Amino acid sequence: MQGVNLPAKYIIAKNPYLETRGKKARLSCYDFGNLRGRAGRLMKDFVGIAIIIDEEAFEDSDIDLFKSAEKEIRPSYSDKFCSNEDDIVDIVMGADPHTENKPANEIATLIKNAIMTYGDKAKLKLERYGIEFDDSVFDSICSRIVGSSDLTLVSNPISRIDPFEIARIIKCIKKDRIYLPTNIWSSDFVESLKSLLVWFSKQNYSPFAKEFPRISDKYAYSLAITASKWGREVPLREIISWKQDATPDDIDDNISKVLDHVAYRIPKVLYPIYSNLDIETNFISSIETGVSTPAAVKLVESGVPREVILSIMQITGKSDSWITSTKDVKSRLAGRLNRWEVIQLPEE
Repeated sequence: MQGVNLPAKYIIAKNPYLETRGKKARLSCYDFGNLRGRAGRLMKDFVGIAIIIDEEAFEDSDIDLFKSAEKEIRPSYSDKFCSNEDDIVDIVMGADPHTENKPANEIATLIKNAIMTYGDKAKLKLERYGIEFDDSVFDSICSRIVGSSDLTLVSNPISRIDPFEIARIIKCIKKDRIYLPTNIWSSDFVESLKSLLVWFSKQNYSPFAKEFPRISDKYAYSLAITASKWGREVPLREIISWKQDATPDDIDDNISKVLDHVAYRIPKVLYPIYSNLDIETNFISSIETGVSTPAAVKLVESGVPREVILSIMQITGKSDSWITSTKDVKSRLAGRLNRWEVIQLPEE
């Protein structure tokens, strides 16, 4: 497929394997991405769809393609709550904060955050989700949550994260005197972020540690360097070090390091802490979006892809104060951007 442009929006392959010297090698995520890029390359929308099926899974030649199938969907937590109510109450009341019952943990976290956010109105809110307690049980739960001295550290509850875990991490940060970086342009940013990631990975039973389980100093340093470059608007092609004999898996790993570990996981770990410590900083959003200058931030909010923004910034240099919308860019820079970049500028 390399180098082939197809005037078709959809590509359907009959199996997910590449034939390599008689061995069946599965298509990698990079190969899938390459197929999507090839599909539609000669069409206006450029990006197509690749559908890969497994021909060996269709042994029955008389398969009924139009068989009626129904599945009841219940948009509430009612079933999970009823089957795990005792565990949920134990978790919320603090008897078993680290149970392996995942559904019970999820609902218990929802209950804690609802009480912290809505107070007296939490019971009505939870009932809308199918979570119904007796008044006496709910009053006991409220007393436990509202009366907790630990939760005074949590002013901004985060969805799907146990507020007690946030409070525990904040207490540990203060106890261990962990330095929290705030400026992506500071000379010590890489070293301080590396130390912070290593520290997070060592926190047992923490949802934060799950994002970076026991990472080495070397890998944490690599992530910190990548985060620094990504947030400082270094182009992706310069961030990723391409080996001469790079395989599709190597390419996948490099891109995943930037888009998953840096742009997704690091902000996911840091935001609950920074927001509850009232630390004012833009570096978390810079790591998440990959841009930091005001004009670039405006374009990201307008839906312009990061790499296109960097091309625009390279053309404008420091004189980007006139950029307020994609309309401005199209009217003044359309002739200096290539066709692919112009197509990616959203309509307003």
